[in-house]
Amino acid sequence: EAMEDRQLELALKQYSILTQDEHATFEMFDGLVRTNLALSQTEEAYVQARDAVQRWPKDARTHELLGLAAQESGRTEEAKKSYQKALELNPYLVAAEEQLDALSTEE
Repeated sequence: EAMEDRQLELALKQYSILTQDEHATFEMFDGLVRTNLALSQTEEAYVQARDAVQRWPKDARTHELLGLAAQESGRTEEAKKSYQKALELNPYLVAAEEQLDALSTEE
């Protein structure tokens, strides 16, 4: 497990560097956010997911990613709104729909 954590931390450093570039892609931000979540760094993941939404506001995947980060950091209402926005932009995002349904049934 220590080796896995070290590998995740190395990946995190690499993603952090890559996402600073003006030509960074969504996939780089996705990796950064998910790596932070894997390391239980939910606040960092949330901030980075918000950055992704600011860069690509019309990309449904960024809203889905923000929904995930918001959900993991305890921001349930924001997570729901993010998943809803993702589905408005792309109604075929099955994962966003499933997460939204799961959050709605938790109430």
